[in-house]
Amino acid sequence: MKKWLIGGILLLALAAVFPWSKEQSPSVVVETVFVRIANVKDAVKKTKEEGSSKEAARELAESRASLQNTFLHPRKAKLIVFPLMMLDLEKVELVEERVDGKTARVIIEYTVVGFGQRAAFDESVQKRDRMTFRLKKEKGRWLIADIG
Repeated sequence: MKKWLIGGILLLALAAVFPWSKEQSPSVVVETVFVRIANVKDAVKKTKEEGSSKEAARELAESRASLQNTFLHPRKAKLIVFPLMMLDLEKVELVEERVDGKTARVIIEYTVVGFGQRAAFDESVQKRDRMTFRLKKEKGRWLIADIG
């Protein structure tokens, strides 16, 4: 529920800041991907809780489709999104955006929570790392081409 609220507030804030622009900036596209990932996670959780209800399955399919629509190659999106599903979305920060014609790079910084000495999950072992999103402009829209 908390992620839905954060996602809704983020989208409302973006709509309020950019009402005059029909085109989203590359950084907004990356932020939208994280909101859609949160939606997919919530839909998966709802599907597990409710079993195989048609409404939960439909919501999950719609969430996955909207996430795939932000990628240049939707079939490749599953491979790209999988590592992003493991991130704590609340600890992701936008660091830099570079636009060069019809290509762009958006750099994010995130926290990696690691494993302790006995291969046990340990939240005290944390490291900040960066990830670069490569975007291309297709038909007036920014789409994610790759992540590195």
